[in-house]
Amino acid sequence: MLPFDAKIALKSFQEISKLLSSTMKLPQILNFILKEITKVLDLKGGTVRLVNPKTNSLQWAASIGISRRYIEKGPVDLDKSVQEAMTGIPVLVLDAANDPRMQYPKQAQEEGIASMLTIPLKARGGKIIGVLRLVTAERRDFTEDEIDWACAVGELGAQAIMNARMFEELTKDLNYFKGMVDVAKLWD
Repeated sequence: MLPFDAKIALKSFQEISKLLSSTMKLPQILNFILKEITKVLDLKGGTVRLVNPKTNSLQWAASIGISRRYIEKGPVDLDKSVQEAMTGIPVLVLDAANDPRMQYPKQAQEEGIASMLTIPLKARGGKIIGVLRLVTAERRDFTEDEIDWACAVGELGAQAIMNARMFEELTKDLNYFKGMVDVAKLWD
């Protein structure tokens, strides 16, 4: 594990901020955030999962360094997996294979996940819209600086998610109204 370097972390944070101001493409944003955070924190990988209130679960949105088999292991239930994170608190699991808070400890062990840091994705007003899960191949106790930086990146990511969702809704509405105008023109 490389020591946390504040200069590299700041540069990465700036790069993420630049991307967020240049695109509304959610997959591109989430993949870039995961790439940067795994590089800065020297991680095995990470995932972004977003809350699906209809199913009371977390839906996969993006990942890096994690196998498709692990991603598709089963539903990630809000009630079983990340209750603490859903209150807005980062959650560190030092031993993913044996921690009772893990919903899928056997699959984590098979994937080679030793430790997991779950960062809540907080939107405006503190609403939790998902989680950023950061995983290591070796047991690791993240430093306070690492957790604080990951939380700051998570907040940027949450705002990007909300902005992308609003943009998508506005685009749908605009297309709907354009269609209505086109139909109205037919009647003229």
